[in-house]
Amino acid sequence: MTNPLPNVITISGQIGAGKSTVTKLLSEKLGYKKINAGSIYRSMAAETHHDLVDFLAMQLKDPQFDYELDRRMLFYAKNYTNVILEARLIGHLTLRNNIKAYRIWLYAPLIIRLNRIARREGKTYELVKRESALRDKTGSSLYKKYYGIDLKDLSIYDIKINTANLNPKQVVKIILKQIYGF
Repeated sequence: MTNPLPNVITISGQIGAGKSTVTKLLSEKLGYKKINAGSIYRSMAAETHHDLVDFLAMQLKDPQFDYELDRRMLFYAKNYTNVILEARLIGHLTLRNNIKAYRIWLYAPLIIRLNRIARREGKTYELVKRESALRDKTGSSLYKKYYGIDLKDLSIYDIKINTANLNPKQVVKIILKQIYGF
C-alpha cells in the first residue's frame, strides 16, 4: 500500500543547497503549485518601490515585512492543496500553525554552496562568501529575534538531505521514495 501524497510539502534549507531547483523539479513531477518566498520577497520590495538592498535595510528595522512575508506563505499553506512551499522558515511556521505538511531540509557543505551560488549568479567566490555570511547572520538573528526559532534545530523535518554529491533529479528521487515508498 502506498502512502497518499501530502497536500503541503515544505522545502527549507541552507542558501545554495538547491531548494529552488528541487522545488521546481518536484512541482513539475507531482503537478503541484510551487510558491517561493524569494519571489514573494522581491514582489514586496517592488510594492514598496525599493530595491532589494533598501528593502533589506527596512526589514532589519521593522519586523512587519518579515511578518507579512510569512503571512503570505502561510496563506498558501492553509488555503491551497497540492502546493510546495519553499522558504527557510516555512517548515517551522507550518508546524507552529498546526498545518499538516511534509517538511524537507536541504543542506550541503559551505564551500559547495558558495561555489554553486557564484556559478549561478556569475559572481566571484569571495564576493558570494561575504554576501552569504551577511545573509546567514542577518536571517538567523532575525528568526531568533522575531520568532525564537533556531534554524539549527532540524528535529522538525521529516527528511534531511545532504545535496553535496547529488544532482537535483537525484534529490527529487530521494524525496519521492521517502514520500511514496518507490
